[in-house]
Amino acid sequence: MTRTHATYLFTLVFLCSAVMLDGTERKLDWRKGHLLAVNVEGHGGSTRSVVWRSYCIDGGDHVYSAVSRRKARMNLEVNDPVRFATAGNQLYVVDRKGKTHVLKYLRRETSADRCAKTAVP
Repeated sequence: MTRTHATYLFTLVFLCSAVMLDGTERKLDWRKGHLLAVNVEGHGGSTRSVVWRSYCIDGGDHVYSAVSRRKARMNLEVNDPVRFATAGNQLYVVDRKGKTHVLKYLRRETSADRCAKTAVP
């Protein structure tokens, strides 16, 4: 393979990967809702403890809940208005300071009955 062929091949691979990456990015549809509940659970000792928080958000048409395993909590209080977006099984939430948090294991429900009590629909 000559140097010219290698250059063409490299350029082709680079352009194809750039097109594929561009297609996987999603524009999030940001909406407004209210934080209904936060449930904190965990286990373990002081250095290897595991803490996860379940957040429940009323989005009007659906109630969304998802889990964060970060030790730092979001700057939000129950009944606060929140901006949020969903993509796949992830929930994106913007806190009071404008920081975006990514929560996993998204669940959608039509009723807030179970979610408001346990933070998990």
